[in-house]
Formats: sequence, C-alpha cells, structure tokens
Amino acid sequence: MAESSKDVWSESQFIYNLLKDILLLPITLLLVIAKKKEWTDLLQPLKDLWRFLTDARMTFFLILLNIILFFTVRAILYFNGFGFVDNVFTGTGFANMWSIPDFSNMQPNLELIGFQIDNILAFQENTLFMHPIYIIPFLLAGFTHLNFIHLFGNMVSIFIFGRVIEKKIGPSKVFAVYLVPSVLGFFMLAIFNVFISGGGDIASGASIAVFGFIAAAIILSPFYITYESIIPLPIIVVALAGLVYQFANLYSNILQGISSGISYMGHVLGFFISFSFILFLYRQNISEIKLGMVFSLIAIILSLVAVFGFGIMNFSPEVVLANLVLGGYNG
Repeated sequence: MAESSKDVWSESQFIYNLLKDILLLPITLLLVIAKKKEWTDLLQPLKDLWRFLTDARMTFFLILLNIILFFTVRAILYFNGFGFVDNVFTGTGFANMWSIPDFSNMQPNLELIGFQIDNILAFQENTLFMHPIYIIPFLLAGFTHLNFIHLFGNMVSIFIFGRVIEKKIGPSKVFAVYLVPSVLGFFMLAIFNVFISGGGDIASGASIAVFGFIAAAIILSPFYITYESIIPLPIIVVALAGLVYQFANLYSNILQGISSGISYMGHVLGFFISFSFILFLYRQNISEIKLGMVFSLIAIILSLVAVFGFGIMNFSPEVVLANLVLGGYNG
C-alpha cells in the first residue's frame, strides 16, 4: 500500500554500524597514515550518528518544528517582559491567554498557540463551527509544550516511534499520522471536558500525537526491537507497559477522582484515533497489517485485564510493573 523508507536505519542497524566503525577506527587510522584512506574516514562513527538522527526525514522535521516553536514562545515571552521562563503557564498569564480567543478585532496574538478547556465557550455558543479560524488552536496545541522536560520526553518518543512508522510507510504519511490524532484528540478532549467532566485543564503538547505514533508503530511493526528501556525489547512489549500505565491512570482520573495534572484521556484518544486511521489507510490492503492488528488487540485486552483484573491503580510506573509481576495491588 504505502511507500516505505528502506534507507531509515532501525535501532539495531545503527548500533551494529556504530560499533563496527568504532572498532575499525585503529585500522582506519593506520590506513590514513599510509595514505590509503582520507582523514574524513575517521569521522565515520559521527556520520553514523548523524544519519541515524536525520534519515527519517519527516520525523526529524516534526522534532525540529516542535523545538523551534518551543523556543519561539519563550522568545516572545522574554521580549514581552517575562524574562526567561520554564513553565509558560506559571506567572506569565498564559493560563488565561491559552484559550480560544475573541477574534472580533482579528488581531493575531499568542492565544493561537493553545487553548484552555474551560474557556471554550464556542462549543456552548455554537460559534466554533461559524468561524474557521477557531480551528487554529487545535492545530497548534499539538506542537507546543509547557517546559523543557515536557518537550524532551515527547521528542524522544516521537524519535523512537516515528522512525518505526516512517520506515514502513515513508515520510509523506508520517505527518498525517501525527496531525490527525493530535487535532481530533484535542477536539474530542475539549468536547469531553466541556460537556461531560466540566474540567478546566490546560491542554497542550505532542503527547496525544505520541500515543498515535505508538498505535501506528505496533500495528505496522509489532516486533521491531527498540532500546528505549536500554534492554532490547519488541515495541509491542513497550506499548503494552505504556497502555497499562495510561488505562490505570485514566481509571484513577475518572472513576476515583484522582487528578495528576496529565491528560490520560487525551493519550488514550490519540491511541485509538491513530489505530482507526491506520486501518483506514490500509483499508484496501488489510492483509499487510493483519499480524500487527492481532497483536495490538491482544495488547489492548491484556492492558485492560491488568488494570481492572489485577487492580493496578497507581501513578508510579515502577509500581505498575511490580504489580504486573506480583499479581495485584492492595494499597
């Protein structure tokens, strides 16, 4: 169905080539001295690293775009008298500005960057669908982050899972796999908060898109080996642990009223929107992803069983993993 990017190295290919070129450095040095090789050949390990970082072109572009927007927002704040800030919602007034704005005067401002859910009066006043510019916050919220830790965590995940997707379907569709779950996820999250929970959460960041990437990765390449946890593991195992963690916290948020300040609902929405989107992309070639679909559904079922069957309802990932091993939690 899809174009693939065979030139995108897997993590295993990168580690193999990097170790090989490092081990060959003494021989390369001798050949350089003997004028059999150029001195630039000594830089091959660095070339391997650069290729690994950039060969998934759309993934690299998405990371670069997120980083540029991160520093652009802080530059705007700095030149508006806020100085250097870590969290854009602390002491900057962004908690009020990150809302769907009043465009009556059509003056562009920082409000286009994100939105605050409890200020989405457009839903109640039915004006969201009357002015196309109201969609802008939903487009940009998935590219902005509260602080550096928020940005760093999401970019690492985009790098790992984005490479898996791009290797399978090529760069042209990766942007869609990022944007569709992000925009629809924020939109559905806003509807949920306004009409169901009545919450006032500030929503921003690439996390919804990240979980969209996770869903796409495990459907397209469930046995891809990742070194995200240092120990090499199939990506389906990493996704299973992540799903357990998300479902456990979502249960705690909704049914037990425990708030952690993280939008687990958004993460889960991103996962299932992307799952559906990949099925749509492969609707005429479903046999190509049959194995991934089966293992993805198994992972979803196992994660739900772990949460509701074993009572894993704790915010700590370490406790979640411990309870998977020990078979329950009574705390």
